[in-house]
Amino acid sequence: MALSLLPQPKSVKVLVGHFDFKEVDTVFLARRASPRAKQAALLLCEELKRTYHLDYEIKPSSTVKDPQGCLITHHSREGIFVRTALAKPHAYELLAAGHALTVSAVDDEGLVCALQTVRQLLQEGTRIPALKIEDWPTVPFRVLHVDLKGLTPDLPSLREIVERAAFHKYSALLVEYEDRFPYACLPELRGPNALTPETLEEFVAYAERNGLETIPLVQTLGHLEFLLRHPKYRELAEVPEIPQQISTTHPKALKLLKEMVKEILEAHPNSRYIHLGADEAWQLGKSAESRAAVEKAGSKEAHFIDHVTKFVRQVKLREKTPLIWDDMLREAPPEVLKRLPKTCGLVYWRYDADGGQYKPEMLPQLGKYLHGGYKVFGACAIRGAEQFFGNIPNYRKRMDNVDWWVEACETQGRLAGLIATSWSRFNSNLTPCDPMPAAWPSILYGAERMWTGLGSSRESFERRLLVGFYGLRADAQEVALAHYGVGDHHAKEAVEVFGRAKRSARRNRDVLELLELLGSLEVLNERRKEETERLAAILPKLEAGTADPSAVNKLRAELPQAFREVERLEKELSRALSKRFHKQEVDEFILDRLLLCTRFLEYLQLLTQRS
Repeated sequence: MALSLLPQPKSVKVLVGHFDFKEVDTVFLARRASPRAKQAALLLCEELKRTYHLDYEIKPSSTVKDPQGCLITHHSREGIFVRTALAKPHAYELLAAGHALTVSAVDDEGLVCALQTVRQLLQEGTRIPALKIEDWPTVPFRVLHVDLKGLTPDLPSLREIVERAAFHKYSALLVEYEDRFPYACLPELRGPNALTPETLEEFVAYAERNGLETIPLVQTLGHLEFLLRHPKYRELAEVPEIPQQISTTHPKALKLLKEMVKEILEAHPNSRYIHLGADEAWQLGKSAESRAAVEKAGSKEAHFIDHVTKFVRQVKLREKTPLIWDDMLREAPPEVLKRLPKTCGLVYWRYDADGGQYKPEMLPQLGKYLHGGYKVFGACAIRGAEQFFGNIPNYRKRMDNVDWWVEACETQGRLAGLIATSWSRFNSNLTPCDPMPAAWPSILYGAERMWTGLGSSRESFERRLLVGFYGLRADAQEVALAHYGVGDHHAKEAVEVFGRAKRSARRNRDVLELLELLGSLEVLNERRKEETERLAAILPKLEAGTADPSAVNKLRAELPQAFREVERLEKELSRALSKRFHKQEVDEFILDRLLLCTRFLEYLQLLTQRS
């Protein structure tokens, strides 16, 4: 049995023999095991029950003395438990041989990740090879961004995101709510698939149950389009005709923002962090009042710091760590930067691909932030970073971006963690970006690299993605290549590959089906561009009614098939996306992608009818 673990462990030694979960029946934990360790063991038992109808018990052990230990064997004999010698944060050691599987971890997170490895081993059956795994993450804190402002997942889909993120060893979710959060102070603002207080509590609890921390993101300066675009709140904008950034001087604005932060804090009582946004505040200093505040502070950066510090202090009163995006501080000299409280963490984002090779000059502000004494998180992008109307992530570029950020983490050694951003819209007033299910290959690559580091090859990841995620054969390399081609001028070939592959996939077939449809959308767009160029030469004569009759007849004969293709794609995309997203946003996505093509065909139809 070939192992197809995602992410790949640091060290795997396959031993002689096998271990079969059908031959044992108990999970032993230390009597002092933490609630988190007990919950991870419970998830494993539920998996065994759900998938293989095996009834396992969880029992306190007299043999397992370590709170971060676990022994899976017969209830009648516990066997031998040996404490790991590993010392790295979140490290674990797993040994499966004979009639016992033991796990020993450095801390709770290590134990949780070890039991996720056990669950992955169970994907291909209850009988696994005897083996020894020694493992630990390269990046200690690995965060997946879940942006709810575009093509917002319904609650079952949110649960699926939680399960997959935990299964592949992310540490936390950074959840960007916007008007999907049930603000009591903004009761009239509810976007599609907005959470209720009850479903929000359920979502946060479900993430914690799966071992994930939930980090809420609430904007406190820029990117408040979801609020400011409404006439009732337009007066709070720094520039009313550009409803993007809130005023830093309007008393009602400050009061509302503090109430929003208060509600976010109360809804996430167990979260260590809260992200205060504050990126891309392009209108700072544009109003007369704001200009006066900038002059008083000494610079835009100083005034920016004065503004965000109000919320940094509010968060610290709740004994949490505030985070902000770094871009508004990149030009701040050290003497200005030091006005920002050291308790505030900086999220340094950059989404370039750069061939996957990290160079120190890519992060010119990193030294300034670290020398200033700030906790710094990196941020790569695994989705929504190419163009605001994209259909599919450019996997190669997104993976390259992950690679060089992980290399930066490995070489700098002082980053607190890495966030894989996954943008669903560039802002609330723009069209949705590529749907999140299409990004699972790059999301899993982010999980792989953050955990494993640069010690494994991309080819190895592709093989394990095929086997572990899709349940395909390891030699189905054309599927791996199709991921790169679908968004990189080879969409037609990729669509054919995905169409064949989905029939063989044993897991996550819906992802391949969606990739096939989104690839078809790419093909349609390419064809429209080609047809536009082809028709450019005869369009004047078409409009004048003097075009060559044979050219008109040919065009007239092609149009019905073109209309049928658009109609088919519209229906199938609607069917696939409506399984996860609100119909309003699905209709918006499809209209934004197909309207130009439809109007183009209707115009040609009108011209051919005249000729």
